[in-house]
Amino acid sequence: MLGSGGPPPAATKTFNPKFPLIPRLEDYSVPAPKEFWDEFPVNLVCPGRPSMKARELAMLARSLGVSDEARLQRVLEYIRSGADIGCEGEARLPSRSTNAPSAYEYGPHVTDAVAEWIHKGYAFGPVTAQQVPAHAKISGIMVKLKPNGSVRVILNLSAPKGRSVNDGINKDRFPAKMSSTAAWLRVWTRRAGGVS
Repeated sequence: MLGSGGPPPAATKTFNPKFPLIPRLEDYSVPAPKEFWDEFPVNLVCPGRPSMKARELAMLARSLGVSDEARLQRVLEYIRSGADIGCEGEARLPSRSTNAPSAYEYGPHVTDAVAEWIHKGYAFGPVTAQQVPAHAKISGIMVKLKPNGSVRVILNLSAPKGRSVNDGINKDRFPAKMSSTAAWLRVWTRRAGGVS
């Protein structure tokens, strides 16, 4: 953007899938044919594995001089047992929301990301529509393209309006304030002994 004073955005690298044998589809907004799933990883173990190990996070936090041991213990327990995100009442009832256009536009990227989650044991599946429990709450996704050519998959917890996960969270009990890259960089610079 002209006049912003910041560096120009980095060029996005070419998408290099981790699961290249999964066929690409013409249209990701319709169900995939049976052969699409032949090369897809399978993980039918529940619950899934967390993406980080509680013990390793504890060691890292303490090596950096954690300032709030009680908060660290809460986070470690969330990793071990799952977190209460505070969704209550009617918002816990079954609902379904659709994916954003970006999820279909970057269909091969989303496929590769989900395949990696399943391969690493973070996610369960794949399953057929008939195998999804009747009480399931299905949130749509959207994606943001990353500089390395892959995508960040974002779960839309604000849809459907009136019955979304976010609608069921008491903001007084679970306050949330958005951060920014600049805020994280200031914290990191202070931690590293640099100048903010």
